[in-house]
Amino acid sequence: MVTVTLPGTILRPGEVRGEDTAAPPNIVLIMADDLGVEGLGCYGGKSYQTPNLDRLAATGMRFEHAYAQPLCANTRLQLMTGLHNHRNWISFGILDPNSRTIGHYMRDAGYESCIAGKWQLQSYDPVHYPGAEKRRGLGMHPKDAGFDRYSLFHAGETEAKGSRYADPTWLQDGELKTEVGNYGPDVWVNYIDDFIRQDHDKPFFVYYPMALPHWPMTPTPDSPSWQNVDARSVTDTSHFPDMVRYMDKCVGKVLDTLDQAGVTDNTLVLFYSDNGTDIRIQSQTGEGPVDGGKGATTDAGTHVPLIVRWPGKIPVGVTDTLVDSTDFIPTLLEASGNPLPSEHDLDGRSFFPQLIGDENPNERLWVYSFYDPRPGWDKDRFGFRVSARDQRWKLYDDGRLFDIQEDVLEEHPISPHMTSPATDAVRARLASVIEQESAKRRPTQLDVEHTADGERFLVVDPYTDPDLPGRKATRGHWTIENGTASVAHDDELYAKYNKHGPLMLYEVPYNDAHSVVDIRPDGCRTVVFTMDAQNGGHAFRIRLRTRPADGKFGPPSQIVTYGSRKPGEKAPMFVLSKRGEVPYLVDRHWNRIEASVVGDSAVVTINGETVRVEHPRIAQAKRSAKIGFSFGRFEIREFRLTAQPFFDTLDYSPK
Repeated sequence: MVTVTLPGTILRPGEVRGEDTAAPPNIVLIMADDLGVEGLGCYGGKSYQTPNLDRLAATGMRFEHAYAQPLCANTRLQLMTGLHNHRNWISFGILDPNSRTIGHYMRDAGYESCIAGKWQLQSYDPVHYPGAEKRRGLGMHPKDAGFDRYSLFHAGETEAKGSRYADPTWLQDGELKTEVGNYGPDVWVNYIDDFIRQDHDKPFFVYYPMALPHWPMTPTPDSPSWQNVDARSVTDTSHFPDMVRYMDKCVGKVLDTLDQAGVTDNTLVLFYSDNGTDIRIQSQTGEGPVDGGKGATTDAGTHVPLIVRWPGKIPVGVTDTLVDSTDFIPTLLEASGNPLPSEHDLDGRSFFPQLIGDENPNERLWVYSFYDPRPGWDKDRFGFRVSARDQRWKLYDDGRLFDIQEDVLEEHPISPHMTSPATDAVRARLASVIEQESAKRRPTQLDVEHTADGERFLVVDPYTDPDLPGRKATRGHWTIENGTASVAHDDELYAKYNKHGPLMLYEVPYNDAHSVVDIRPDGCRTVVFTMDAQNGGHAFRIRLRTRPADGKFGPPSQIVTYGSRKPGEKAPMFVLSKRGEVPYLVDRHWNRIEASVVGDSAVVTINGETVRVEHPRIAQAKRSAKIGFSFGRFEIREFRLTAQPFFDTLDYSPK
């Protein structure tokens, strides 16, 4: 539905008014860095001054259902390539150098182009990060991205990127610059303004991926503390309102330059954001306070502003059209008069027909999200989150369904066994999207790998030394396809492993450890994670039962220890969890299991539900760690087991 106020006759690209042929528009695409919808006054925000963006919305079309990925690199890669992350991902902050980008597409459509602001698409990992040597320098250099001109922060190694704000460092048309006393956002908006004012033989395309208002939160030139040179790099969340105001000021400067150059009426302007607001920020809205959700797959991390203006072409109003970050390439190409062919390989869909009031037979009916920002420095705490949604409903591949209209914080999941005709139809529709889109996945460095032996495989574990003594590959008849390892019940193996099925076995000297498993059971009765004790002691176990989709309950899941005084002695079981405290796994859906053992404490998270237990005898020297599966079929797309102290600083407290 679109609510509009018609400004007069609307011309399509190539239509004629009198004797004049409508020329392809200039295009300016602006993307804020870390700003949810609550950050703008035109979306009901009360905390910040955004007069220029509010004016843009008052003269253009405002989207109520534009979505992004929860982190910047994920969204930026999708926007640059028109592909979802499961098809374009190498690692965080790395753009595949073989990619075809929005710059290449617009160049081929006859545009002169420039990009200014934040790059961060090449060589993200610092030297010390595990596996960094495989990725440093691997991404795409700005000169190869299809743009005629560029002025960009973080266009090289992370440790050499310098500041994006006070005393900035940036790469401009091949020259690395640093300027004491300047402010990075001023550098890039001035570069864009100079580009717009130039004489152009072709229509121009400007992509402005802003640095604001991303952390670090420091004073802007309009902040009183800017006058104190020593305070310009002091980080404090109290500076965030000034940063949002300065972001708006930069947008206003670009809009003023379009006016001064006399090209406003033939320029399509789009304002978007790469993810939700920083988690350290709480903003006020007309409906109450909103906590920033950057990094989270909830609306707080993914629901972003989108405002589009083209005077005389786009009616003024509000639309509930669904938009994803992959949609910009096809939309801008159609606006330019050079639409993608009907048969193309991109995931994006053009929303240009909705902009000009036309019916769109290819309208987006859902948004698919494959969210896994690893590998990458500081991204190890994240993991798989796959979902599909429309304006109201959202389904995760672990079976959780949410009515976002009634439950925007995603606190009350509708599980597969909680059925009604309405939710069954929604679940079936969105589940088919997840299945269809996930099948396109291109394996990444974190996917399951296998050894040369067809009956043994080893899953990727990038955080420990692969040559540790005693580390063994996994036994079993496994099939590896598109990054997923699967196994079905085998009578011979079932008997061999004492009616428990094959095991993943890591015989390495773990004491404290952190494990992550993504598993989809199909008739698989039980999953057991064990850290075996050495020379007696207490073995720690998580015994997870699978709950069929029909909702029938079996024995409860448990967190237990088995205590014995010497090897081989039959050990009594101590149940550490209460009955019903540990969630069941859901059959035929992906389930994410995370377990940490630190000292005498264990923290287990299953599909977002966390259980803590403590037992004074968990903290015993351990000999090996393994995961076992009872008979049935199951699939694994990730398994890793990591020794402490790598994870011993993780904060598992409720956020």
